[in-house]
Amino acid sequence: MNGKLKRSLPDQVSEELRGRLTERLATLSSNELAVVLEFAEQIVVNFDPEAVSQFLSWRDDPRIESILQIASALDEAGREQLLFDAENRIVALAN
Repeated sequence: MNGKLKRSLPDQVSEELRGRLTERLATLSSNELAVVLEFAEQIVVNFDPEAVSQFLSWRDDPRIESILQIASALDEAGREQLLFDAENRIVALAN
């Protein structure tokens, strides 16, 4: 299998999923399709269902959007400080 995971689904399930995917893709703009392609390429290269599931759960957390908005409003030094402070907080909680 040349080092890649086998990712086959039963034909019926695969065809249903492909049909749903095709329907969804048909409604996307060019910019949205580019993002989907980027995600798809990452999934192919780094197939990890747990990581995808974790990402989707984070995406549903409204606090993540707030954190990203705060980070985007900061300059590079501010983002570095934000990261530094968060990492220190994690270390403090672990001890």
